[in-house]
Amino acid sequence: MQKEIEIKVRLNNVAKVRDYLEKEANPLGEKEQIDTYFVMPEIDFFEEKPVHRYLRVRQHLQASGSIDLHVCNLDGNNKLLWTDEYECKLENPEVMLTIFDKIGLIRRVTVKKQRQKFKYQDFVITIDEIDSLGTFIEIEITTEEELDEDKAKFIKNRCFECLEQIQAEWEKVPDLGYPELILKKERLTKDPLSA
Repeated sequence: MQKEIEIKVRLNNVAKVRDYLEKEANPLGEKEQIDTYFVMPEIDFFEEKPVHRYLRVRQHLQASGSIDLHVCNLDGNNKLLWTDEYECKLENPEVMLTIFDKIGLIRRVTVKKQRQKFKYQDFVITIDEIDSLGTFIEIEITTEEELDEDKAKFIKNRCFECLEQIQAEWEKVPDLGYPELILKKERLTKDPLSA
């Protein structure tokens, strides 16, 4: 099982950061992805406060995909420390989507993105163009070693330092995943007074 420590922020100078990474980092490819998040009829993970479980089928357009369960490890203030990731590759994600539909799981939210990845030092840096949300950058380190709160926070601080190294101009976003940000935007669109 992989553990992922990451930060995600809104990126305001995409062209400059992309230019820097294309010169200084190793490109890992660009993909268009569709992530479909499921919940169970009796448990809507997105109603849990805070959300700490994600069941997802990922489709890479013109390619394979994966099924993933992410379980978040939080600190005493319910802030994300790291994520335990259970992932299985899929040759045909459409079949998995159909299986989940047939057994009664509920499609809760879909995230469409154009994703470009780079390897920079020991970080994986991802620039995401998210439909309806805009441009974000994720900086992460994955490990299989044991983690505790201090080690996770130390690595997160290194990720923020990396933002400076790559000359990113960024804005903090709520400590939420893309599906939650989309659901929050949909709620605000339907009821602007609920903010």
